[in-house]
Amino acid sequence: MIPCEKLLSLAPEDAEFGREFLARNGITESDLVVGVHPRASAAIKEWGDDRFRELADKIVSQLGAKVIWFSEPGRPPAKFDDNNKDIVRAALPLRQFLAVLSCCHSFVGNDSGPMHMAASLGVPVVVIFGPELPEWFAPLGAGHQIVVRQGMWCRPCSRKCRFAEPYCLRLISVEEVMQA
Repeated sequence: MIPCEKLLSLAPEDAEFGREFLARNGITESDLVVGVHPRASAAIKEWGDDRFRELADKIVSQLGAKVIWFSEPGRPPAKFDDNNKDIVRAALPLRQFLAVLSCCHSFVGNDSGPMHMAASLGVPVVVIFGPELPEWFAPLGAGHQIVVRQGMWCRPCSRKCRFAEPYCLRLISVEEVMQA
């Protein structure tokens, strides 16, 4: 894995919070930890909870990883069966979110603020792009993977999709993201 440049740092007490959060949730230092954040600033930029959940299940089963499923405090969480103890939900204020995010070995998300925060913390990112151009909004630094559906004549649409749904995202498979 190519190391990413770290542009953002945490206070020692915040870093300690991140380690304690993992320990409280049964995640050890030897575990592979992958952060997942299925939201973006606009719904048109979201790949979809169902796809992220399928991806999280594959990350757990195929890689033996622990997944931290991030969501914003106060926003209704994604609806899914909570039977998988290897997928931990986290709805945290910003500083605590950054603390836990910094403990992740990688991060998967949409073209979003949390993706940029992960990259700034030096966490390798797999980002799923839809209506925007990766050339304009890709994460800074090396070691990141961009998943984008090529050949979409309508991109960029500036969040004004002319279709009933953003096919630029819907045509990206879970397998494509898993490979990235």
